[in-house]
Amino acid sequence: NFSWSQYVKALPKVYKKDAHLRPQTDIMHRKIRNLLPLYVIFDEIFKIEDENDLQRVSEKCNLNLEKKLNFTPRNSEIIWNSKDINIVDEIYKKDFMIFGYTLLSHNTGD
Repeated sequence: NFSWSQYVKALPKVYKKDAHLRPQTDIMHRKIRNLLPLYVIFDEIFKIEDENDLQRVSEKCNLNLEKKLNFTPRNSEIIWNSKDINIVDEIYKKDFMIFGYTLLSHNTGD
């Protein structure tokens, strides 16, 4: 089992190898076989923490979001330390800025 802090400390080594961990802005600006730039233009951006956005996604895609297919209950509270916050801020800084989020370090006063 990984602790939250161990998981965050592993991110710099693995986030570019797993599309689930990559910054969303990387998806927006990609290159085909490292040659041709490919710019993805999105009609809408949805935030998973916004109930209204989830409802709109559900309606647009005809999804039933009431049924949780892959839900893992959290066994313990996530505890952030300043090193973990700096790692996440550095990797996802562009995402935070473009999608209107505040850097974690600005939320905690670190």
